[in-house]
Amino acid sequence: MIGYVVTGSYHQGVKLRIFIKALLPALALTVLLSACSSPVTILGVGVSVDGTVLKLSLSACNANVTVDYSVDDEAVMILVQERGSFIGSGGDDDCADEYTIVLDEPLGDRVVIDEQTGQQLVPGG
Repeated sequence: MIGYVVTGSYHQGVKLRIFIKALLPALALTVLLSACSSPVTILGVGVSVDGTVLKLSLSACNANVTVDYSVDDEAVMILVQERGSFIGSGGDDDCADEYTIVLDEPLGDRVVIDEQTGQQLVPGG
């Protein structure tokens, strides 16, 4: 059995409930927007002729995305996330967003990895 102790007057309790009711919508919106960061799958990648530009095709449609990537001697690791959108907004439409990454050096023999899936992406494939 769960019990609780109430201290203070009836009016303090009413004020507390009014404060909580006023605070809940703002708190719920904050949690919803911060929790609605969802991974976005990279559907394909194209590479420019000189190898310095990667053009990503994403499983999101008109979405607010963030793209994080890191480059080393062996790979370009890319993580795409949809930010601040309501659940279900990414990938539900018949379109795919595109995103361009400009590399400091040509891709060369490095592989491109979708960090979200761990899958190697074959340029143009």
